[in-house]
Amino acid sequence: MSQENNRTPSPDYFAARAVEERRLAMATTDARARAAHLELAERYAVLARSGDYDQPEVIGEQQRAG
Repeated sequence: MSQENNRTPSPDYFAARAVEERRLAMATTDARARAAHLELAERYAVLARSGDYDQPEVIGEQQRAG
């Protein structure tokens, strides 16, 4: 049975994700991994500030491939 979450994440969620991505960036010694984490952190921070994000689209049973 699938568990659908139809709630839109809050700005607090995105702010917390930004903090976690920054923490991960500082914890790695790999420059490319650090850059990727910092990019994600910035994207999450923008979402947290703007509130401009879309709710994920839910695909109905009749639309699922398979």
